[in-house]
Amino acid sequence: MVTSNPSSPLLNLEHHLRVPDDLAHYLGATAAHRRGWTGEGIKIAVIDSGFWPHPFYASRNYQITRIPTVHEPEPEVDLYGHGTAQLASILSIAPNAEVIAIKCLNPDPCTALEIALHYSPHIINCAWGFDIDQDHPSGALPEEYWRLEKLIRQTSEAGITWVAAAGNGQYPFPANMPEVLSAGGAYLNPQGQFEISNLSSRFESQIYPGRTVPDLCGISGNLPHGRLLLVPVPPSSRLAKRKNWKSPLRGWALFSGTSGATGMISGAVALLQQILPLASPLELKQLLIKTARLLPHSDCRVLDLDAASIAAEKLASRLIPS
Repeated sequence: MVTSNPSSPLLNLEHHLRVPDDLAHYLGATAAHRRGWTGEGIKIAVIDSGFWPHPFYASRNYQITRIPTVHEPEPEVDLYGHGTAQLASILSIAPNAEVIAIKCLNPDPCTALEIALHYSPHIINCAWGFDIDQDHPSGALPEEYWRLEKLIRQTSEAGITWVAAAGNGQYPFPANMPEVLSAGGAYLNPQGQFEISNLSSRFESQIYPGRTVPDLCGISGNLPHGRLLLVPVPPSSRLAKRKNWKSPLRGWALFSGTSGATGMISGAVALLQQILPLASPLELKQLLIKTARLLPHSDCRVLDLDAASIAAEKLASRLIPS
């Protein structure tokens, strides 16, 4: 039986962050957790490469439901490691949320997303995208993506929040859609200060005029390799064997990008939805943006869940008769 350390290890490495505590601390979630906001009762659907049952997750009793499908009957198998790692970012921020984990390796994610919708999620986490925006003139979304676009619009109107990665130098759909909360990244330097990540994409959409990506930033690394976040991965996965860094401990890898930031922002939405269960996706998005930390000399806004949850509490108090 393959075993791995259930705790994020203390290693003498280059500058890095550990899950869950460092992420929760620097994004303001620790303070929100102390006030009881943990994502309890909120479902987050995650469509990704697979979800290996790493001891890190089992030891914390996180709620992860791995859903077998006709096309992917073994969701716990994750040869890439991306989906397994992605869960750490989500659950560092929203430890009591329920994750609906659906494996999808098909270039068309719509079937997997439709399966996810059967479980009535509040949030759908898409730490992936299609690098197409800058290749097409305004309004010319390729026909093969129309089904996904329609699915996102319909379910967003029905109250589901979509969070998607803004890309690591790419120009991805569906993060460029106005209905989606697009996740960019800010780098946390060794001095504990945020700065714009040179890995994270920033662009104006050609397909959706007037749309600027990203909306909000979680934490990500910098070029050339994005190394910053120490995350749990299957020991034999591709991410565990990256050429630019070899883990000294089995089952852990050092990397991060806007995929990880997507998970952090999905977790952030879960906390606010717990406080404001009737809020619309647009209202939750606007509240997170309004309370975010604006980095100097930029339009980069970094999650601040202490401020966001306090603002949400004030709104909730006005909605409840005294």
